[in-house]
Amino acid sequence: IVSHSTAVIEYARVEKCGQRGRGGRYCMHLHQCGQCPTCAFRGNAIENSHQGGITVHGTHSSTVEENILWDTRGVGLYVEDGNEMNNTFARNVIVCTTAEECAVSTSFSEAVFA
Repeated sequence: IVSHSTAVIEYARVEKCGQRGRGGRYCMHLHQCGQCPTCAFRGNAIENSHQGGITVHGTHSSTVEENILWDTRGVGLYVEDGNEMNNTFARNVIVCTTAEECAVSTSFSEAVFA
């Protein structure tokens, strides 16, 4: 979801999403939506992602709640710049069955989440 849009994704199942090794290729991504109190990712199941689960970037006042992330490679919930304000992250569950399933390279040249 990109640039000053409104996004609501509720009760969806997403499998094998994301694109490993490419920045910005996450399963669910609020990207530069600005003030967006109507933006919400709620009650979703993300399984076996290739890169990250849910990312909030340049978006404020959104809601990310009651999502389940199973074997999400890399980070499960990610606030990209750290200046995103007043977002609500509530009652989300992140499960990694083994370290190998969720690990990413931490070397600077290879990692997206360094």
